[in-house]
Amino acid sequence: MNETVSNIVGGGSAMDSMANTIAPLATAITESITPGDLIGVLASIIGIGMAFVLMWFGARKIKQIFTNAVTKGKIKF
Repeated sequence: MNETVSNIVGGGSAMDSMANTIAPLATAITESITPGDLIGVLASIIGIGMAFVLMWFGARKIKQIFTNAVTKGKIKF
């Protein structure tokens, strides 16, 4: 914040400083993430999503069975 307006407009030293600060962080992140890590994360997301979908279908089926049992007096699977 101590830079003058001429430095910011003319030289862009704030952006250069930011780029120099972020460069090692970006390099470390890209070197530490492997394709196996990405596949593992995607597989876990898909697995959790499938569990929620199956729970949703099960809850709908149970609601339908209960509603039919109350209205018609019959239990049907």
